[in-house]
Amino acid sequence: MKVLEVGGGSGRFMTFFRDNYPQMDATLVDLSPFFLEQAGKNDRYFRRFFTRQDERNKNDKIEPTELKLVQAKAESMAEFEDGTFDIVNCLNLFTSLPSEVRRECAKEIFRVLTPGGIIAFNDAVQPHDSASKGPDIPVNRYNDEFYASY
Repeated sequence: MKVLEVGGGSGRFMTFFRDNYPQMDATLVDLSPFFLEQAGKNDRYFRRFFTRQDERNKNDKIEPTELKLVQAKAESMAEFEDGTFDIVNCLNLFTSLPSEVRRECAKEIFRVLTPGGIIAFNDAVQPHDSASKGPDIPVNRYNDEFYASY
């Protein structure tokens, strides 16, 4: 199973995913070198912690694979061939992008996904998403410049 997280930031979400699939082929893409550095630290911590827990449980020793870190724009992931990944995860990225860039990101996500693959996409809730919430949902205009156009 090959998994890609687009705009993965510090890599914390990927560690939760890898708790269940520690030996999966996992790649995280982010534009920020600072986030990628933190993602590397989180990955090293995850692998040490996971191995230590496994030894305590006296199970067969499982060595988690190392997370691959790639600095790239989500809208231009030329490092990857078409249909490379079985699962592509994108969490809280699109509210940070202008609409024309979102469109290009979506094209790239579908390009690198294997035919029949899975896209796990989650971003901010919008006022029109729930009839019961209506306009009472707070609008996050301060952290995400492009939230209003999302």
